[in-house]
Amino acid sequence: YDYVARMDGDDIAADTRFEYQMKYMNEHKDVSVLGGYIDEFSVEGEIIRTKTMPLTYKDLYKYGKYRNPLNHMTVLFRKKDVKDAGGYKPLKGLEDYYLWCRMLSAGYKIANIDKVLVHARLGNFENRRGGFEYFKTYIKLRILQKKLKYTNTIEFIVATILTALITLSPRNLRGGLYKVLRKRA
Repeated sequence: YDYVARMDGDDIAADTRFEYQMKYMNEHKDVSVLGGYIDEFSVEGEIIRTKTMPLTYKDLYKYGKYRNPLNHMTVLFRKKDVKDAGGYKPLKGLEDYYLWCRMLSAGYKIANIDKVLVHARLGNFENRRGGFEYFKTYIKLRILQKKLKYTNTIEFIVATILTALITLSPRNLRGGLYKVLRKRA
């Protein structure tokens, strides 16, 4: 197969997900990875929020310096391009983000479409993604971004401070901080 689509086992693909993604990829042969929006729903099935992502390449490239530019569960990628970029490499919990950084810094095109592609069960994402061990892994990613020349020194410092604010905050504050910083992004 030429394409690989990602999704978690408990997620639900939108009925039109593959129709939208395949149409886009067939019309944009220069795009290696395509993602989109997710709707997060509660246990009762109520949609809590739609997690959007940057749409223009310029915005996505800039956003990726500080945050993961793709909702991983929505991606469809050209297998050859991901393989040529080195594929997923070990970096606990951040393998996908590291791959996108490597691809962007190497000149591969990544895109998002303004469509909900996956319905995801709302979890404790913000609460799980924290603590000193998680912070250390993120610092490894920040250093790798700098080595790739994807970020400069100022961007590295800002990204590290933002990462520390979220990952090292107490659990009860982490979710609120995450939401505030996400809105500002």
